[in-house]
Amino acid sequence: MFIAGYLTFSSRFWTVILRATSAEKRETAQRFFLGATPLAMMLLLLFAVYHDPINEAMYMNLALFVVAYPLFDNVTGGGFLYRCLVLASFWLIYAHDSLQTVAISLALLIAVCLSTWVWHETVHYAWWASLSIGLVISGGFWALQTAQPVAIAWGGVMAYMLINLFAFIYWSNAHNNFVEQGQLETRANFDALTGLRGYAAFRSSLEEYFQQVRKTGAELTLVMLDIDDFKAINDRYGHMAGNSVLVSVARLLEDTLQVNSGVSRHVYRTGGEEFNVIFPQQTPDAIRGEVEACWQAVRDAHFEYDGKQLHVTISVGVTALQPGDHDIDSLYRRADNNLYQSKRQGRDTITIEGQTMQTSDRRVLMMPYTYFTQPVIDTDTGAVVHNELLVRTFSQTAGAWVPARTITMTIEAHIGLVQATLKQLPVRNINLNVARDQYMNERVIRRITEFARNNSDIDTLTLEVNQLPAPADFVRVAQLYHESGVQILLDGVGSALTDLQVQPVLKAVDALKFDLKAFSAADVWPTAAQWRDIAASSHKRFVLKGVTHAAQVTRGRELGVVEMQGPYFSEPVLPEID
Repeated sequence: MFIAGYLTFSSRFWTVILRATSAEKRETAQRFFLGATPLAMMLLLLFAVYHDPINEAMYMNLALFVVAYPLFDNVTGGGFLYRCLVLASFWLIYAHDSLQTVAISLALLIAVCLSTWVWHETVHYAWWASLSIGLVISGGFWALQTAQPVAIAWGGVMAYMLINLFAFIYWSNAHNNFVEQGQLETRANFDALTGLRGYAAFRSSLEEYFQQVRKTGAELTLVMLDIDDFKAINDRYGHMAGNSVLVSVARLLEDTLQVNSGVSRHVYRTGGEEFNVIFPQQTPDAIRGEVEACWQAVRDAHFEYDGKQLHVTISVGVTALQPGDHDIDSLYRRADNNLYQSKRQGRDTITIEGQTMQTSDRRVLMMPYTYFTQPVIDTDTGAVVHNELLVRTFSQTAGAWVPARTITMTIEAHIGLVQATLKQLPVRNINLNVARDQYMNERVIRRITEFARNNSDIDTLTLEVNQLPAPADFVRVAQLYHESGVQILLDGVGSALTDLQVQPVLKAVDALKFDLKAFSAADVWPTAAQWRDIAASSHKRFVLKGVTHAAQVTRGRELGVVEMQGPYFSEPVLPEID
């Protein structure tokens, strides 16, 4: 009971020390605990020996444990030395043997102290190390007790080891619980991606400041920031690029606030691409310069990901606590309303208490895009046999949607579009255009093959390529794709890809696609017939692309072409942009 009570008290006291928010309070409590408790308990047990000599061995063992086990605690060098001196003083009180024996036992004690200091974590939390140190301490101490019968001495060693084992189990469980609780609190209060405090910590801090303001009448300002058009970054460059931008913006906001305010302010990530900053004892006018500095720093920054320069802006909403605010939700909603007023005013600006600043002398041109599928038709049956996924971007100069030739979308974005498209298609054979560098990229190969193997929603995935690497490299990579059931189609044979380019890799592909629009009226059909014969002789599928009217369908069928594709069969209705 004594040991259980002592350990419980010690554990709870250390929990208070470790969780104290004030370093001064933590140091004061630690010094008191270190200086008073082991020494006081030792003196109390020595007093018990004096009044109850029959149970002397039991009290001696308890006192030895009380002064020895605290060596395992994580303390400063001075605190550890103090504990060693307390242990040594108790050791010497019961040293009744020869001077040589006492000297040897003290040397052993010094070795124990040094080992515990150097390998503290191992000694404290590894059962074999803790029990070994306990055996050395108890054995060394009871070896000095020559006045005691051997049976009593051995009994003392065994009793100490049982106490030591119980203490080790208790402290290990307490330590594991403490670590797990800390991890849970960290996960709850900190955002794993950016390292910023999360929504739970934000609510807690805002509530704490709110209660202080109600008592003191001080000022309190809340600033909400949101990255503009963040979805476009994820869609165009992939979620890894979006994550990189989030981390970079978070660091930039913290650094900018530190530089402009001279104090460390906490930035909270409260969801998605939204951040919040709490300014206690500050009015919106007082912190306007800091807010503008953050806004300007983000719009001037260039974030690099995978060799690409990414640029973003933020919209900001600012509000102060008002007398009518009865809870933090009123303040939060008003900041949110100010933020979305900035969004409605064109983004990349700041709204303070309903007044939007005219700050956007420069707007960031976000590239709108859309996607759709164009079917490949079996003209014998009229059935759709494949669907090519196509991406279009809006040209500000031309004022129209154009093929996205200047954009290389990440494979994550491509796969995201494929997954979204599959849900709407009865025929789940998808053709996906990839650039030459993507086709050869190891990460892309791994991602596409994993997707093809593990996605039951897709029947056949075909990669369309219109630029070729070295023939040997192309064939090697094609084999990797084929092992996962991914087919390869050469797009633009006879135009983008010449006969000299195609022949060395022909055995490694599954289909050829011929673009009618790439040839003049005089050359188109003779060239088409030539490539149709090449496809037939090598047992490859052949697709006529760019079919715009019925006469082309008839002429193609006369050549023996079955699969065709073009606006004649399906013309997408693209969104209008003012």
